Amino acid sequence: MTLQQLKYVIAIVEKGSINEAAKVLYLSQPSLTNAIHEYFRNYLNKDRTKDLIKHLSKFDKLVYVLEEDNHVICEDCFNNTITYRDKPFNVLKYETRMNNLLISEVEDIVSYLDHDTPKVLTYGDPEYLRANQDKLSEGFDDLCSVFSADFFYEFTNKGIDKGSVIKTVLCDKLGLNIDEICAFGDAENDITMLKNCGLGVCMANGQDKAKEAADMICGDNDHDGNLSDHDAACYHQYC
Repeated sequence: MTLQQLKYVIAIVEKGSINEAAKVLYLSQPSLTNAIHEYFRNYLNKDRTKDLIKHLSKFDKLVYVLEEDNHVICEDCFNNTITYRDKPFNVLKYETRMNNLLISEVEDIVSYLDHDTPKVLTYGDPEYLRANQDKLSEGFDDLCSVFSADFFYEFTNKGIDKGSVIKTVLCDKLGLNIDEICAFGDAENDITMLKNCGLGVCMANGQDKAKEAADMICGDNDHDGNLSDHDAACYHQYC
């Protein structure tokens, strides 16, 4: 099955990532532009975000940034290299190039925050993040905190997860049946989506918890994640 065979392709992305999503899905810009809608927003309160940033600043091997529209807001655009798979890895370079984001450096994020913001993204060595996961979110049970990659741990408001967005936008607003929706994901922040939709598909190189939540596993996203003949047969059993 290819994108050309699908009647609808719906990409749920952050506002600043919409053009990049078009490139990845091989969609033309005009058809995408006509389909852009902002159905709702639920940003982190600026004062609560300041409390979170002050808390995160206590972790010496952690970097935290904000993602707003098409910018990453950071305090040091040069301090962004971690060890990943036994090699140096520039996380900021990876994130900005993958999502076509610009970098804005500020002296102090807490002083910069005079407005609500979509999310706080932290990154560091995967082993360090896992070892300190509970401490990172301690005192912030009112927020949603989850791994979006082995080296990314992010904070958003409760209810801002992919499963909730699908229900709110695709089902409640557009009238689609969630049992007829197929969702693809590879990370822990995809779990609610993989569980809630009629068919949840995880990439072969996805995180273990995401695989556990999925109904089936397809090819890895290093090879466009194309459905093999076996995958397609399994897919049609659900459809």
